[in-house]
Amino acid sequence: MKDDSSLPTLHIPVLPTRNMVVFPDTTLPLLVGRKVSVEALMRAQEKDNWILIVAPKSDETDSDLSSKDLHLVGTLAKI
Repeated sequence: MKDDSSLPTLHIPVLPTRNMVVFPDTTLPLLVGRKVSVEALMRAQEKDNWILIVAPKSDETDSDLSSKDLHLVGTLAKI
């Protein structure tokens, strides 16, 4: 079994998107309005412009999302 301690730790902001799935090699505008989404984009711009875009499991969630509310697969995007 491989020792996972040699793997790098990455801190990439997460942007949940509603009613949209982003696929690799596509260009599209990101329209965000929620405060946490704007903050995620700002954190990405402060570093290297990478952000992880993930769809929520349900579009009906109006409260703040946690990791259990998001799909396990997303798209790493450059903004």
